[in-house]
Amino acid sequence: MIASPCLAALASVSSLASFAAPLRDERAIPSMASKPPDERWISIGFYDIDTRFESSDIAGDGDEAFSYGAGAWWWGDEFGSAAEAQILYSRHEATVSGNTGELQTWNLMVGARLGWRGIDDHFIPYARAGALWRNDNGDEFTAINDDGLGVYGGLGLEVRLGSHFALSPEILWTWADVSDDSTQAAAGLALVVRF
Repeated sequence: MIASPCLAALASVSSLASFAAPLRDERAIPSMASKPPDERWISIGFYDIDTRFESSDIAGDGDEAFSYGAGAWWWGDEFGSAAEAQILYSRHEATVSGNTGELQTWNLMVGARLGWRGIDDHFIPYARAGALWRNDNGDEFTAINDDGLGVYGGLGLEVRLGSHFALSPEILWTWADVSDDSTQAAAGLALVVRF
């Protein structure tokens, strides 16, 4: 008679334990899956760009530019950081001391990004900044042929299209210490491939 209540109590404890174990497992799965996987990317971008020089003797008209880029994201639960590298090429009609010719600029940029995926994984705003090396080459004149170091910064929004592709509208600003201190402001769209 005494053994029967004991056996019943043991059976109740065993059934509660077997019921609680799946609950613990189910609760653990979302917490493990909440951290997004790290990612790498490559991109090609097209921009409308405007080049300005500090000296009033040099003027550059707005023109188009294109870029190639690559990088890698490391994600926490909501925020992520990335290392990036980008080559930005642009071609302008420039005027130097009254003489007009073509100016080509190359920017090699290396920096970092900070992104946030707290609202929706398909829309990721980010800020970017870093250092650059710029080369200016004028075909019609040599007065502004030079290269120098500088900095850049920008803002963008990565709109993810499925698991591997994204479109990223962004704005970009650069400053470089070339023959005459120069800034570039660009707005454009990049096609991103993630893997």
